[in-house]
Amino acid sequence: MFDDIRKINQRLSGRIEEAGIIEGIHFVKLKEGYHFFSYPAKVYQKQWYFLLNKSIKKHVPPECMNVLFDVSFRYIGPSSKQAAFDEGKYFDIAKGAHVVEIGAFIGLQAIRLAEIVGEKGRVVAVEAVKENFEMMKKNIEFNGISTIDFHNVAIWKEKGTLDFYFDDAQKNSADASVVKHKRVEVVPCDTIDNMVRLSSLEKVDFVRIQVNGVEKEAIEGMSMTIKDAPKILVAVPYKNRLEIKNTLKGYHYKVKESKHSLLAEV
Repeated sequence: MFDDIRKINQRLSGRIEEAGIIEGIHFVKLKEGYHFFSYPAKVYQKQWYFLLNKSIKKHVPPECMNVLFDVSFRYIGPSSKQAAFDEGKYFDIAKGAHVVEIGAFIGLQAIRLAEIVGEKGRVVAVEAVKENFEMMKKNIEFNGISTIDFHNVAIWKEKGTLDFYFDDAQKNSADASVVKHKRVEVVPCDTIDNMVRLSSLEKVDFVRIQVNGVEKEAIEGMSMTIKDAPKILVAVPYKNRLEIKNTLKGYHYKVKESKHSLLAEV
């Protein structure tokens, strides 16, 4: 946690214009112009508020601490290629690229991606959890970003419905074995291939997958997309790392590993 606070101070000092609540949702606005919305701070986050720089505390109340964490970790992120790989973030993405993000959470990484790829690029952001999806929609629409397509569906190897398991700690998954305190709902599911078709992308350059245990099934549902030979970043594979690697190698990919992620390139 101390390291997270250090990064917030380093990355956000002097960049915050205001913070508070709009329409019942906590936000932080950067001087660059974006409003970032997220969930209210948890008790343990508020306990670290005293370590924030004065320039940040001047604008941000304790209730918005969680927004700071999300902006620092999800929007700004690591500064080096290796750190980005280690943490399962983006790197080496060019202007004009078409990027697919599976497990987009509240959309802050998708917004950063939209900045990177520019007006000629395209981002497809997919999030299974309805609450997270609505927050992502708020972030994208409030900031007037038109280069992101966003979809509320669970990614799977085929289209249909499936049991989806929920955890208060956001470790939600279609795999019951990775969710401890679970409630279950039947949700619509679809494939990466169909998300690409729905967004009318002729070619995909980069795919990031973070699906909490069903990475193999997600890859099995992108057999058409994979023909474009996009880079594929599997962030934080929960299980079956070797099986995921072998699946990617079956598509003639070379796979590099970091502590938390897998990167597949042709």
